[in-house]
Amino acid sequence: MDFDALTDRLEGNRLAFESAAALLVSIAFLLALAPAGPFTKELGVCEAGAVRDVLAGNTILPHYSPGIPVQVPPMFWWMAALAVRFGGWNEVALRAPSILAVGMSAAILYAWIGSSLSRKAAIWSVAALLSSQYVADASRQPRMDALLMISL
Repeated sequence: MDFDALTDRLEGNRLAFESAAALLVSIAFLLALAPAGPFTKELGVCEAGAVRDVLAGNTILPHYSPGIPVQVPPMFWWMAALAVRFGGWNEVALRAPSILAVGMSAAILYAWIGSSLSRKAAIWSVAALLSSQYVADASRQPRMDALLMISL
């Protein structure tokens, strides 16, 4: 058996096109999961307060409610505020930064595995990523977890 036949590595424009397709498929999959996500009333109240505070101009240290500052880096709240400004006050806009971060992680993984191993390995790696419980959960939570995952 020829080793080159097993390694169908992707390059150039084809790699970029297929990675973009992996991004879009991942986002579509995560949005399909989103309505069944753990959107609790308690969680939404805290996050909505932080986004309102960012939109009001408190970008350096937003607060969940008066007197309770956000205990994590504010990058998620900045991104959520942008999503809410463009998408309106809804669950999907509040969670859009997490969904996009997981989708981008899937596209980066596809590009990496596709360029170093093969297209088949890249497809299976994205499927494994998206089907893991932690990733599926992190993509639906309005928290920093998914954004931290993409930075690793």
